[in-house]
Parts: sequence; C-alpha cells; structure tokens
Amino acid sequence: MIKRILIGVGVLIFVLVFIYFDLIVYGIGQGIGQMKVLINARPIEEMLLDPEVSDETKRKLIKVGKMKDFAINNIGLAKSKNYTTVYNQEGKPILWVVRACEPFMLKNKEWTFPIVGRVSYKGFFNLKKAKKLRDELKAEGYDTYIREVSAWSTLGWFKDPLMSGVLNDSEGGLANTIIHELTHSTIFVKDSLTFNENLASFIGDKGAEMYLSHTYGEHDDKLKNYIHRKEDRAKFSEHFILGTKKLDSLYRSIQGLSEIEKKSLKEEMIKDIIQNMDTVSFHSNGYKNRFTKQLPNNAFFMSFLLYRSGQNKLDSLYTTKYDESLLKMVDAFKELHPIQ
Repeated sequence: MIKRILIGVGVLIFVLVFIYFDLIVYGIGQGIGQMKVLINARPIEEMLLDPEVSDETKRKLIKVGKMKDFAINNIGLAKSKNYTTVYNQEGKPILWVVRACEPFMLKNKEWTFPIVGRVSYKGFFNLKKAKKLRDELKAEGYDTYIREVSAWSTLGWFKDPLMSGVLNDSEGGLANTIIHELTHSTIFVKDSLTFNENLASFIGDKGAEMYLSHTYGEHDDKLKNYIHRKEDRAKFSEHFILGTKKLDSLYRSIQGLSEIEKKSLKEEMIKDIIQNMDTVSFHSNGYKNRFTKQLPNNAFFMSFLLYRSGQNKLDSLYTTKYDESLLKMVDAFKELHPIQ
C-alpha cells in the first residue's frame, strides 16, 4: 500500500514538473538572481560608518531612512526592514521586464505565477534571457517592449534592498520610488496587477510631494521641480492613455482587412499620436524627443494602462472620500486588501 502511494506521488510530481517545467526553470533563475542581490546587499548602517563611502552618498542614505520613516508615520505604510540595505549595481542595470501585446488588439500576453497570480510581464536578471523571450514573442506575432527596472517589491517575502542606481535620482524621485515600493508591501490584490500598480503610483506621487513639502516647505525649489516633473509625467501618460482609446477604436474597425492594410493604418495612427505631442505643454522638452528613432507599439501603449489608467479615479476618491488625507486612504485600503 505504501509502495503504491509512493509510486503515485512520484508520478504526480513527474507530471507536474513536465507541465510546469518552463515555470520551474524560470522560477529557479529568478530565485538565483534575487538571492545574489540579497546576499550582496550592504546594511546602510555599515555604509554610514565606512570611510570609503562618499559623504554625498551618506547624505542620500540618511535621507532614505527619513523617507521611509515619513512613509510609515505620515502615510501609514507598513513597517518593515525594506530599504535598510543597498545593492551596488556598479553603474549597470540588473533587472529587465518583457511585455507583449496582440498586434491588432489591446490585449496583453499574461503569465500566471504563485502568490501574485496573473501578470502581464516577465522579469529577468539576465538580459540575454529577456531578449530571448522578446524575440520568441516577436516571432509569434506579438508587439513587445523590454525595459530596465530600477526597483521592485517582494511583497514582504524578503528584505528588499535599495538599488544603488536610484540614489542618482532627484530627492523627489527617490522618495517616490521608496513610497511606491513600500505601498506594494503594504497593500496587494492577487490577479489585479493594474490596480496594484495604479495605487502604488498614486501613493508614490502624492507621498513624495508630501515628503518634500514637510521637509523643505511649500515654496522650496525641490518641491516645485518635483511638481513640474509630476505634471509632465501625468500629461505624457494622459496623452498615451487617450492614444490607447484611439487605437482600440481603430482595431475594432479593421478586423476584416488584410495584414498589410492593418499594419499601414496602425502605423499611420501611431505616427499621428506621436506628432500630436507637439500640442501638449510640457515643462521639459525631453518627452517630445523620445521617439525620433523608433515608433512605440501596442505593448508600450498598454504599459500606461497598467500604471496610470486609474489615477483620475483614485484622485477623486482621495479628494471626496478621504478628505485629501493619504493616511486615511492607505488605512482604508490596508483593511480592504491586506498583505496575507
């Protein structure tokens, strides 16, 4: 009897490994990359005592601690040991994500993972593997988009380190990154990647503005510059979210056409969306010069729905339901969607 049970278990394990082989291999690769980062991250306390660490870096690391304290005490994000260590990237990117979308339909390619559920991207600590997946998806006919990632959250499973690269950002940008990622380790909904990212983006934006105002005052240049950057980012996002609506209408109207005709109309529409950026009033001209070499595709457009499509709704809730109190808003969402 025991022998039969063992044989049955062995067969079940074999079948599961066969079915989920790619996922298992991917998970092992990600686990190795994550462990490398965790093992080689240095405690901030140790770096502050190290005479080899520059005074400028030490000043930034002290600010990281203040940003985290502000996020916990003034915004209500969960206490954790996240961002008490730093991983030295040595000036190199270490993580990339690959996204894919149908070529004539605004429908993302999705993957399913334990704990987080369905997600519309795959992350890699190895650029060659990221490019390999991108090329495979392109060969299958998908529009693809690959980009570097400077921060991520393990949802409380590990002590997330700060990537050294984000220390080069402005103080407002750094605060935004930390608050964004701490939101992920405070509030999380399985199978709701768009909700999770939109909420973290909203709280990161508002929280960084609050931090700068609290630290330097309402009239400081750091706050003014951050608000200008935030406004530019919002205008850029709104332009592309509107673009997704135009593309969606186009794709619905051309389903019966040939592949060549679809491609021509799609390219014409995307060119028109990019050219219309000249009508947007940005504080900086950086956004308008972004697509001189290559037009964006569906996967790029869809990334704005992931991170920015719910900002107006969240802002309305923030204003009308939570009395413009980020603390009230976070407390309410923590109760509704706690980290399990």
